[in-house]
Amino acid sequence: MFRVLDQNGADLLLNPLAMMERQIASGHTPIPVYAQVVADERVKAVLDWNDGGQPVVFPEQDSPLVIQTQHNLGLGTYNITLTANDTDSPNPAEIKIVFPWTISLLSTTGLPARNLYGPILPRDEGLPNPQTWNYNLDADLRVLASNIKMLLITAKGERIMSPDYGTNLKRIIFELNVASVEGILQQEIAQAVARWEPRVTLQSLVVERDANRRLVTVRAVFLSRQSSQPFDVNLQFAAS
Repeated sequence: MFRVLDQNGADLLLNPLAMMERQIASGHTPIPVYAQVVADERVKAVLDWNDGGQPVVFPEQDSPLVIQTQHNLGLGTYNITLTANDTDSPNPAEIKIVFPWTISLLSTTGLPARNLYGPILPRDEGLPNPQTWNYNLDADLRVLASNIKMLLITAKGERIMSPDYGTNLKRIIFELNVASVEGILQQEIAQAVARWEPRVTLQSLVVERDANRRLVTVRAVFLSRQSSQPFDVNLQFAAS
């Protein structure tokens, strides 16, 4: 057995990643990579960001080799390449996995501003609430915030007719045995947003745990591609 898995346990060689996109106003943005190299023998890997810099070498170690890292990249298209090797002598195997990313200049055009997708969630505080649904469809970021919140709190498979809609945030937070999950969550959110809500781009993410680690708060900042304005989405996940 020699495989490279994503954060959901899927084989990345059999399930190649689709192009992931992020828009920025200028400068650079941190791009995360997460993978697990699993084999019966010891393993090693090299991660090449393909930005002209030196690849990152992960020395030989016992399986699994968990790769959880991020790197600042500027505008452009990148085929971030992970080359993994096992040590099955005399015929060591090699697997190459590509993490495709496009980082483009933030545009204010995007999709038509008056598009309203539903269902729309009421806000925790203030308007709109279940009694007063006032939206300024030309500029109101609350429409986008509601769409993003719905996307992030919906578990994949929960929508019968759209099983790929949603994320695996709760499973990642409570089931993955890693010290820090910010990079993994960034990758999961970026993939979901690129497919289901391309009017926004993820800018930052903070994960906070309570003392007994049974309640996790995810605080994310997104940027509207229509108005170039930021907005917050805060979520809480409780262990089952």
